Amino acid sequence: MTAFDQQICVDEDGESTWTLYDTGPRTVRCPLLFLPPVSGRADIFFQQLLALSALGYRVISVCVLSVYNSADMNTVYSVRNHNS
Repeated sequence: MTAFDQQICVDEDGESTWTLYDTGPRTVRCPLLFLPPVSGRADIFFQQLLALSALGYRVISVCVLSVYNSADMNTVYSVRNHNS
């Protein structure tokens, strides 16, 4: 089993990226999607990715913008919205 670690740019200026782990057969059209908590990372699900992909499931784990508390989250998203 291979976990593909990808970086995906989610804004125009290239500053914000999401990390994505994609495992399992690409022929599966409805993958399981794992979203970590606000302060977590996508790799916390690595053991589940390994086990489920070995059973034939396609599993995607996504890590969005890293923030560690609600004040940081408000700042990140308010700046993001004002620049739009």
